[in-house]
Amino acid sequence: KGCTSLTKLIFPESLKTIEDNAFANCSYLNSIVIPGNIGYKSFSCCTSLESVVFLEGVTSIKSHAFDGCNSLTEVAIPSNITQLENSIFYDCASLSSVSFEENGAQILPYAFFENCIKLDNVVLPSTIKEIEHGAFRGCSSLSKISIQGINTVIGNNAFKGCSALKEI
Repeated sequence: KGCTSLTKLIFPESLKTIEDNAFANCSYLNSIVIPGNIGYKSFSCCTSLESVVFLEGVTSIKSHAFDGCNSLTEVAIPSNITQLENSIFYDCASLSSVSFEENGAQILPYAFFENCIKLDNVVLPSTIKEIEHGAFRGCSSLSKISIQGINTVIGNNAFKGCSALKEI
């Protein structure tokens, strides 16, 4: 936590879990490849983090894992990640591109992308059955969201403050 000189992490593929707050506030960390599950606030406020790759061993990401990672521009959520908690990408101001693979998580949790002000177009796979309260709140550049699933439940204020949203 708070390793201000750390720029890159290389984990062994045998790593099972990155514990809570493990690398929070590592302000110069810019690239990571993650082989195991991710704990609460594990990479929170890593303000230079630009690249995150999730390997097959990742099945769950705890809340606030990447909140405040202001340099993160894109993320791909693979199908092996089936458990997502709230506010994972909260306040990732530069996040503009997100992709989800089919057959992964079924719920897009509370405040998942809240205040990701550059996020502009999202396609949610058919496996997403619920978009919880405030999932996209404050995503002021979000102009289009495609929901591929049938009977997807959309929570209260899921898109509150999405002033550019023109198409769902």
